[in-house]
Amino acid sequence: MMGDMRIGILGTGAVGRAFGRVLSELGHEVTIGTRDPEATRARDEWADSPLRLAAYADLRADLWINATSGHGALAALQAVGPALDGKVVIDTSNPLDFSHGFPPTLFVSNND
Repeated sequence: MMGDMRIGILGTGAVGRAFGRVLSELGHEVTIGTRDPEATRARDEWADSPLRLAAYADLRADLWINATSGHGALAALQAVGPALDGKVVIDTSNPLDFSHGFPPTLFVSNND
């Protein structure tokens, strides 16, 4: 696939960064959404990253990837709002509950 697509990624963790890096290398215009771009850029894992960051509400894309934690998914999607209308959203979020240690359980269902 040749790059020419605007891709919005929700989530600044390891999964979002990995998707962003690979899709950028393929030539796509990638922007990663976060609640606070300045605070995210100040984190060690973002210090040298060439990836573009934007507030959720400022993102515009042709294709979306939800790479948030399961707990943050709904809030992130709501913050993006109407920009998602009619667009494809690939959901890679994980509904994992680590509140009782490892291994985690699923917070949306039983524990299987």
